[in-house]
Amino acid sequence: MEDIACPLLKALLADPRPSVRARAIWVVGRSRWRWAAEDARQALEDRNKDAMVRRAAAWALGELRDPLALPALLQALQDVDPGVRGAAAE
Repeated sequence: MEDIACPLLKALLADPRPSVRARAIWVVGRSRWRWAAEDARQALEDRNKDAMVRRAAAWALGELRDPLALPALLQALQDVDPGVRGAAAE
């Protein structure tokens, strides 16, 4: 599955539409694709992205339960968007 999903996911994460990027990250969390944790972490740390994308990334990282995501989630507790802070706290 990773062979097919990885290139598709990379393309969706690069889409200019925030709703598409957020949905792609949501799929990562729902599918528990740990191989995509770094993509979700980068989306969360990129403050230029839409808050919807950062919220999805915080939620997905929580679902993945990747210990390497903890610094990014702790940093997200300081995000300007309350939805991002809430997703990081969960």
